[in-house]
This record gives sequence, structure tokens and C-alpha cells, in this order.
Amino acid sequence: MDKAERNDIETLSNIVMGLSKDIQDIKTALLGSDYGDEGLVNKVKKNEQEIDKLITFKTRIVAWAAGAGLGSGALTNYLMELFK
Repeated sequence: MDKAERNDIETLSNIVMGLSKDIQDIKTALLGSDYGDEGLVNKVKKNEQEIDKLITFKTRIVAWAAGAGLGSGALTNYLMELFK
């Protein structure tokens, strides 16, 4: 093996090592690490859970407001009839 071939192999080896590090960095960004990094996958799961909770809360508030509005309207009508 001549010097040119060794340089080519070393260059390819360096490229593969660089790609390996990049892939590991991407994996860590997506899945997190053992050192407390949460990762994008877990962040998305948590955000989806929070969104579901907020939608449920909003639905309850709207239902409560509609009920309160109907109840207060009926009470007002009753009092108006009472004072006639």
C-alpha cells in the first residue's frame, strides 16, 4: 500500500468518524441523554399531554359559562315576572 492509498483510507476514516459523531449528536437531541437532557421526543409527548389538558379545561370552562349564562338568564326572567 502506497502513501496515497493510506491518505485516502485515513481521509475516509476521518469522514466516517465525523459522521458517527453527528449521528450520535442527532440521537441525543431526539432521545435525550443519561445526563438529564430531555430530548425532543419527550418534549413533544409532554406538550401533547399539556395541550390535551388545556383542551379539556377550555371545554369545561365553556360549559360552565354557558350553564351560568342560562341560569342567570332564567333567574332574571323569573325575578322580572315576580316584580310585575
